[in-house]
Amino acid sequence: MGKNIKIGIIETALHVEVLRNYALIFSGLKIEVHAVLKPGTDKMMKSISKMPNLHWHFLGDPDLLEILDQCTILIFTTLNNDIHPFLPLTPRKYAVIHAFHRHFAPWKNYDYHIRPIRSVINLFRYLRFPTLPLKAMDGFIAGAPTVFNYLAQQDFFQKDRFYTFPFYVNESIATKELSEGAPFKIVVPGSVHPASRDYNMLYDIITRLKKPDRPVEIILAGKASGRLGEKIVQKMEALKKGNIKIRCFKEYLTAEEYQEAIEQADVLLCPIPSSLVIGFSIEKNSHSQVSGNINDFVNKGKPVILPTYYQLEAGLESAVMRYQNQEDLKILLESLISGSRLIADHSSVFTSFNVEARIKIFQKELDRLLNT
Repeated sequence: MGKNIKIGIIETALHVEVLRNYALIFSGLKIEVHAVLKPGTDKMMKSISKMPNLHWHFLGDPDLLEILDQCTILIFTTLNNDIHPFLPLTPRKYAVIHAFHRHFAPWKNYDYHIRPIRSVINLFRYLRFPTLPLKAMDGFIAGAPTVFNYLAQQDFFQKDRFYTFPFYVNESIATKELSEGAPFKIVVPGSVHPASRDYNMLYDIITRLKKPDRPVEIILAGKASGRLGEKIVQKMEALKKGNIKIRCFKEYLTAEEYQEAIEQADVLLCPIPSSLVIGFSIEKNSHSQVSGNINDFVNKGKPVILPTYYQLEAGLESAVMRYQNQEDLKILLESLISGSRLIADHSSVFTSFNVEARIKIFQKELDRLLNT
């Protein structure tokens, strides 16, 4: 790889964790990196130590276009219409895709059953407004190997245009000693909405949990999204269940507050649905799209509970506890709360996902991209 490689990484929305981790890993390749983000979303970036080859910029900076035009490639960590000002620039352009069905096979995966009325509304919006600039991209990026492997089986896949740069990386192991009398903390990370996680299943489980002998705190680490999300929060806050305390948030958590919630967890619970609708297309979790919860547990080396259908990158499985259905999850939670099932030390699992290991993977894939 040439020494004069320069990479611009641009985030025009709120996928700041993708921008942050890409900036961290790509700058570890000892190449010049220009990372661009929206004003007001930079707090998470301050946790990266200053590096001479990593430069931060805000959207709207007067000299931004000139700087980015000198880059070798540009990576858009969100593909939306806000990237149009950058399309006339000369570098090759690549987009991280967060919902591949939506962009490449929307009609084959049209939502007829999950939320058909909302999908019809979104379809009309799609037909009315300009489509996203897929044709302006030189290639597309998957945020996990499981997604890339799924794409390789699809009709639209082109090996010389699809790449994988995993956006999740381990930076520390946030161990937590459970002092006498302290609550056992179960953290459910992410925005509160029935389409993003199965909060209704969690509610039903909590109502049926055996009364624990020690205090338990269940934290929904995200703001309610829309009226349906607000209804979930209201139900959860009204639930009285012995010494089980449920904590919710009225406002968005700052990056620092969110990270603190993750770090204080004894275990992360991610009841991710197998499918969700984005726009009017059905996405398959861990196949056509990847959940941000994967970064939540990998980044801090936390034990996590996931459904059996969610596929993970090879090497992570031993840090995961699985459930098949609602009853299975209830039994698992009761065993963890009671202490009959202990959480094993799994810190060694994450060695293969630290920054140094990710740098090697990124270098290999970047070489493939540049030589295409």
